[in-house]
Amino acid sequence: MPYKVIAECIDARSGKRYFPGDDFPAPEKDQAERLVKARCIEEVSAAEAKRLAKDAADRAKAEAEEARKARVAALEAMTDEQLAEQAKDRGVDISKATDRAAVVALLAG
Repeated sequence: MPYKVIAECIDARSGKRYFPGDDFPAPEKDQAERLVKARCIEEVSAAEAKRLAKDAADRAKAEAEEARKARVAALEAMTDEQLAEQAKDRGVDISKATDRAAVVALLAG
């Protein structure tokens, strides 16, 4: 059964610290009982776990899109020479790019 962290705790197996809202990886039975009793983790239903996973995936997708937009904005603010230098540093071939927007798209990834 999946578990959600409700109070900061450390997994004794790995030493990894978990924070409220994190998914706690499949604990051993005695560990689960101890952490539930201490109110560090709580069991979530399969449906809830699926919903939480979808929410996390949606957040990750939105964050990735925001990061891409920030990269594009930073690249668009560069001069042509700076873009060429970026392409050279990253090993990106821009020789076939038809215009500045194509160069930015190549570099933004």
